[in-house]
Amino acid sequence: MSALALAAVIAIGAPAPANAWTTVAVRASVSGQAHIQNLGNQFRNEAIDLTQQNRVIFTFGTEGRSLRLEQVGFSPIEIDTGRRRVQCSISLQGHVQDIGWQSRSFVAGTTGKGLRLEAIRIWSSCAGASIKYQVHVQNRGWMSTKTSGETAGTVGQSLRIEAIRVEMSLPDFSAYRSDAQRADQLLCQRFGC
Repeated sequence: MSALALAAVIAIGAPAPANAWTTVAVRASVSGQAHIQNLGNQFRNEAIDLTQQNRVIFTFGTEGRSLRLEQVGFSPIEIDTGRRRVQCSISLQGHVQDIGWQSRSFVAGTTGKGLRLEAIRIWSSCAGASIKYQVHVQNRGWMSTKTSGETAGTVGQSLRIEAIRVEMSLPDFSAYRSDAQRADQLLCQRFGC
């Protein structure tokens, strides 16, 4: 069947032939926010198609301005095949000036208290996903990259985190670009449906 004939079939609402090739999109939505001294809130939203790419990078804060990162957080990650939708979360634990280590939550740090975030740990509940993060620390610059639950930043040195870079690698659905049923199966295997 020619592309023109297939377009005509789709346009009039008739069922497409069994051998018609369709493209599956597996969308992931990720949102994050941070609060920076004197600047207020920074927001980032990303929507990607996991059949095309599977990596999202967020950077919050400043370099060379001596401003403290006070808080950072992430909304749940939503993955949607068009037929099934699941959520998984990013959890954080912050070490804050005069407070110490906070409980694990979807946000680390404080707002409205003028306290510096000094260290952070980040985890992902997304099966098949990995998370890496790196912080820019006062008088030190960019520190080494950390992964799931490792401490980034400093503890007991009274140094502020000035920026953070978080890289999330989500499951790769590129092999399922033309098979919605297999994309749904992978989603359910990884995240439960």
